[in-house]
Amino acid sequence: MTVKKIVKFCIAIALCMMVGFIGLFFFTTSVPAWYAGLLKPDITLPSWIFINLWTVFYILMGISLYLTFQSGSQRHDVKHGLILFGSQLLLNIVWFFCFFGLHSTFLGLMMMLLLWVVILCNIFLAYRFSLPVAML
Repeated sequence: MTVKKIVKFCIAIALCMMVGFIGLFFFTTSVPAWYAGLLKPDITLPSWIFINLWTVFYILMGISLYLTFQSGSQRHDVKHGLILFGSQLLLNIVWFFCFFGLHSTFLGLMMMLLLWVVILCNIFLAYRFSLPVAML
């Protein structure tokens, strides 16, 4: 791996992690009071597990972003994939804001549904140019 590729790899992961840190701001300010008071099913994971899972998810998203760039950013389908990926990152922030920032379970659900639509579109589009990106 060349230095240029390593830098691109690190930037892709850092960009995704930045989204996670923005979401973490809304998460940590809401967990002790609002989120802790919500009625949740017995199978709900503890908050500390979510933070660790989100870290892994954002690292995997960064790897996916890097692999997308490596697939050729001049290709039409890759450009669309990058736009969808950017939309996915933005929707992640909006979801954190709606659910944890505004304390709105309804808006959180609506953003989560929209996020899943974008994720599924991204998977189907990524499958055209890179199976590893689609799987991540």
